[in-house]
Amino acid sequence: MSDSLLIRIQHAGTVADMWKTIIAEFDHKGRMVQVDLHCHMMEKCATEMDDIHAHLDEMALSHECLSGMGAAMHDEDYASMILMSSLTVTPPTSKP
Repeated sequence: MSDSLLIRIQHAGTVADMWKTIIAEFDHKGRMVQVDLHCHMMEKCATEMDDIHAHLDEMALSHECLSGMGAAMHDEDYASMILMSSLTVTPPTSKP
């Protein structure tokens, strides 16, 4: 627990008030983590030098993390993020 949080709960009148302060602090941080992870997914972009399988695995892991936090995105939004992040990758060509 951070020193600033300890200072804030130190002045609470009851244990219930202390608990409310702690919950509010971590709920706020949880939403910030969700927003940060969502933004990271939107900014992710694979290049031709990247391993596309690793890129897709990372996108899937981020999607699962968001779902686990209760911030699941619609399938259409997830598919759009994958497509947009993969547009710079040229598919391999077959050699005759």
